[in-house]
Amino acid sequence: MLLVRYRHAGRPSLCGLSLARPLEGEGVLAILHELPENPGVSISVAIDRVIAAALSQHPALVADTPFHHIRWIERYYGIEDGIPEMLAETVADISPGADGWQVRPRDCLPVGSQLLRHIRLELARLGDDADSAGCFNIH
Repeated sequence: MLLVRYRHAGRPSLCGLSLARPLEGEGVLAILHELPENPGVSISVAIDRVIAAALSQHPALVADTPFHHIRWIERYYGIEDGIPEMLAETVADISPGADGWQVRPRDCLPVGSQLLRHIRLELARLGDDADSAGCFNIH
């Protein structure tokens, strides 16, 4: 798992990023993990900044894949809070800007059961399937 550092309302924040194969077709699944040790705001609050930071900090993400072929999946945990794993897909308009990437979220969609199973298999293949941050394969 890669790390993405972002700021929202002046607060430094951190999330994980796993790059996985899509269920079908071309492109990539960019899975953004809400980490328990995030010192700042949730990725759900700052998804535009998170996506822009991921594109800026990990340029290989768009080196072989046009940004419109990247599916942005948000992954949340909360087992200790009694909340099961949750996934959602963010649909956004993305374009290069003068100061980096301009991201305008349009929608947040639930992840269907077929895609959910695929994501779990891909994360297990990558070693990024842990439910606690201490077990992640962080680079």
